[in-house]
Amino acid sequence: MVAFIDILELGYFPRELPPIFTTSALARELANLNALPRGVQKASHGLPFSLGRVGGIRRKLTLPNPSGFAPLAQAIAENWAALHAHFAADKMSITSPSPGRKSGRALDPRFKLEAIPVRRALTRAGARYLVQADIAKFYSSVYTHTLPWAAHGKKVAKQHRRDRNLYGNVLDECVRNCQDEQTVGLPIGPDTSLVLAELILTKVDAQLRGLANEKNAFRYIDDYEIACATYREAEQVLAALDEALKSYELDLNDRKSRIVELPTPLYESWKDSLAKFVFASTTPTTDREEIVRYFTTAFELRGRHLDSYVLNYAIGRFPIASTRPSSWPLVESLLLQCLQLEPGATRYVIAGLLEGQAQGRRLNRDRIGAVLSIHIVEHAPVGHSAEQAWALWGATQLKIPLSAAAATALSKTEDGVVALLALQAKRANVLPRGLSTRLWRKHMSADGLYGPLWLLSYEANVQHWLPNIGGRDYVSADPFFGLLKRGRVSFLDLTPSSSVPRLRVGVRRAAAALYP
Repeated sequence: MVAFIDILELGYFPRELPPIFTTSALARELANLNALPRGVQKASHGLPFSLGRVGGIRRKLTLPNPSGFAPLAQAIAENWAALHAHFAADKMSITSPSPGRKSGRALDPRFKLEAIPVRRALTRAGARYLVQADIAKFYSSVYTHTLPWAAHGKKVAKQHRRDRNLYGNVLDECVRNCQDEQTVGLPIGPDTSLVLAELILTKVDAQLRGLANEKNAFRYIDDYEIACATYREAEQVLAALDEALKSYELDLNDRKSRIVELPTPLYESWKDSLAKFVFASTTPTTDREEIVRYFTTAFELRGRHLDSYVLNYAIGRFPIASTRPSSWPLVESLLLQCLQLEPGATRYVIAGLLEGQAQGRRLNRDRIGAVLSIHIVEHAPVGHSAEQAWALWGATQLKIPLSAAAATALSKTEDGVVALLALQAKRANVLPRGLSTRLWRKHMSADGLYGPLWLLSYEANVQHWLPNIGGRDYVSADPFFGLLKRGRVSFLDLTPSSSVPRLRVGVRRAAAALYP
């Protein structure tokens, strides 16, 4: 079983946020209530968070408003037995959710990513062709009314659209309330997105029976691999999959869906060059030589595999603690080069710098401050949330001042996560000059609590970081957010850097799981 409190505490905010963001206090406050306060079902906007991926691709994550997310989490927890039975019927999916508290999340796929090569080898026996298929813009294109279709059957769902005894209808309503009543799209980032995705795709998989099953196929979230004996059979499978998806208002991604001839590689072998690299230096000179060889290998691999997370893996695996203190200037320089080469590696670089500081290494504060400032100036105008957020949080943790140019660039962003980190950085004297809060002040109102900058509207009020419009405490006056404020709920952990060791461990795990 999965508990309501676990979904709120461990499965709410995306794991890609800096660790200062927390929902622990929210979980404790709401879990102690006999029932959620009336009026919680109010429609609201989610807070967008733009995440950098390799190849210049972005993914828009969402922090749903807690007034909408809490009922969604409650609905999933209360109906977990039915959901679990629904997922258990699908043997082809390797991403059916299961309670995952040990991993630090509320829910995780039941199958480990690193076991995929073995699964590929087992399902391809006797096959000549492979169908590789992907769903076009899956999360952003899901029609929310298909949730009750998948849970109860289309005929029953359409006949009982407003029957709240059908949990699919409740999930449909909760999702719509999380996104201003829009019926298209699922919020990406919370663990609930995996549950909702599997609810639909389990039924898509069921329509493929006879052509695909756990013996010759598997699905990892919205990616399919189906082994076939003949090209004709592969064509039939691809057509059947397309038809099954269309019955749930989904489409194949034509650019990524194809039939390939077997055999093909079972995993991306570039990882071996880094995974097998042994650091065994005996002198300062050999230590530096090994570091240079390792990162040279990483840079060369990155140049040949631009669509792979080579630098993230390389940084996550690099043993900072075991290198010599005299080699730190070299390590620091290479980490900062990775930041400039691959913006998506920002949190990995920050984790490396923080570990260096924790190990007593002497940081070049001027150089780090200059590079992080340039990083912010580059990414702020185009709304790259993750790059700005991690650079700001890292500078604040390291107590390294950023430039006035960085502060000016940040002043022009309307990103709730970045704005809060900038306000915290200003109070820590990391942004000593140049920061204007004019754009953010307009969200300090009752409407702001349910708008796309809801987190800023609430937290800046609770922390007394920005003035209320008209001088009225709109947070205390709101039935839902007033309850949170009276319970001293904060979404920021402002205690000293207790989260830094966890960050480094998390980065290592993330790097190890990047590629099977």
